Amino acid sequence: MRPVTTPELALWSETVPYERLVQSEVLRPLAARGIGLRVAVWPHSLRAIPDVVRACRDADVHLCLWPMLEDADGRWGSSHNAARYCAFASRLARELGGAALLPDELAFDLEPPLGALRRALGGRPTLGLFGRGAAATERLFAASVAELAAAGLPVRVAAMPLVALGGSRLWQRLFGTPVDGPAFARVDAMLYSSLFEGYTRGLVGRASALALVHALSRWHRSRHGPRAAVSLGCTGPGALGDERPYRSVDELALDAGAARAAGIRELALFDLGGALARPPLEAWLDALAPTHAPTPTRPARSVAARHL
Repeated sequence: MRPVTTPELALWSETVPYERLVQSEVLRPLAARGIGLRVAVWPHSLRAIPDVVRACRDADVHLCLWPMLEDADGRWGSSHNAARYCAFASRLARELGGAALLPDELAFDLEPPLGALRRALGGRPTLGLFGRGAAATERLFAASVAELAAAGLPVRVAAMPLVALGGSRLWQRLFGTPVDGPAFARVDAMLYSSLFEGYTRGLVGRASALALVHALSRWHRSRHGPRAAVSLGCTGPGALGDERPYRSVDELALDAGAARAAGIRELALFDLGGALARPPLEAWLDALAPTHAPTPTRPARSVAARHL
């Protein structure tokens, strides 16, 4: 596997149309700050991706492509669609490689199917949330990651907090999302403080959410070492449609400082679409790279003591 020379900062882009994404007013401030892009690509949008690759190369913006399936097929990768998900990633690499337009890396997003996860977060869990065939699923993803790496495409993985941070593979087997088995170049834990608040319906307040970002970042770093990366958010609604966003860029700056204080080097923000909808974009980019890391608060130390 070739070394992963990724930037320390990046933005996920799930909702921004490609024609908007490649405009200089988007790419120029990213390039000026050395911030990379992680761009979602679906089977239906594959034809347009070469233009995105060319634009990012011309602008000197590090590009990570983020394979997705259609919503009816689960959207994200898991045991429910592992063969189809890996086949799409292979097709993506084959077609772009044939045109000498490989991106810098890929990101596998491993989560239960969209519909099942949406129902579970709404208080109606179903059996579709849970994985099956753990050993076979792990072999499929491991083979895909190895094949892509051999073709010159390192693969990182985005994982739910329970999956990325669990001390055993129990949660990975339960959700059908094998993070530890495949040789992923980086493991991105989704530590979205705004969702800690939103999905707990007030049980976790802002101070506790910030404390969790710090404590869980420390635990993530202790488990995955230099492969540990953290994704922060959210700036706006994502695929589930009911994600609670940050109140302001100040909350992002505090989260970023807390993660860095815990030893995390690579940070990403979810996502570009929300940042563009709440201008100026530059304010979000600058908040992702705080000039100092805040001292962990008393709640942060308390959470850390319980979890580490």
